[in-house]
Amino acid sequence: MTARNPAGTRQQLLQAAHREVYEKGIAAASLDAVLDRAHVTKGALYHHFDGKKALCLAVIDEVVGPMVLDNWAAPLRTTSDPVSAVQELIRGVGASAPADVLRFGCPLNNLAQEVAAIDDDLRAGVYRVFAGWVAALRDALARGQGAGTVRPAVDPEKVARFIVGAIEGAISLAKSARDAGVLRGNLEVLDSYLESLRPS
Repeated sequence: MTARNPAGTRQQLLQAAHREVYEKGIAAASLDAVLDRAHVTKGALYHHFDGKKALCLAVIDEVVGPMVLDNWAAPLRTTSDPVSAVQELIRGVGASAPADVLRFGCPLNNLAQEVAAIDDDLRAGVYRVFAGWVAALRDALARGQGAGTVRPAVDPEKVARFIVGAIEGAISLAKSARDAGVLRGNLEVLDSYLESLRPS
């Protein structure tokens, strides 16, 4: 399979590793379990990755990062009304309360909590994703100020970091409680805060 479709095999490994890490964490994730999920051989894995850390770095850069940025940053890149855009995003999450989110949390935040103190390369990979999300929100808030949809006194960088932290905190608390109501309640408070960013 590797010889016929190496790119496909690599993607199978990345998706399988992502799921294994999401459900169990990096420390408990097993390469044998990844191979079973991907239905590939150990030789195929080592053809693409030189070990577990390299595979996990690729999961951050090629699976978790794009997923988070597609969901949370991409909708902000052209809007001149970031308050409404973020409200729409969080209302969607609160309304659906996906089962995976309630059980396993946010894959990016899970990684941040696990790797920050134990591996600087993995920590830096996670931070790059957060930085991309914050930058997209910061730029959208600044654009909103130019369009008159965000108060001039708002500090785009500080507020962007706060919003990202509030979203991740809401998901973490809901994961701990396994309660969609906790998620909705926290996101409703964030929704009200976002309204305060609009001009009077």
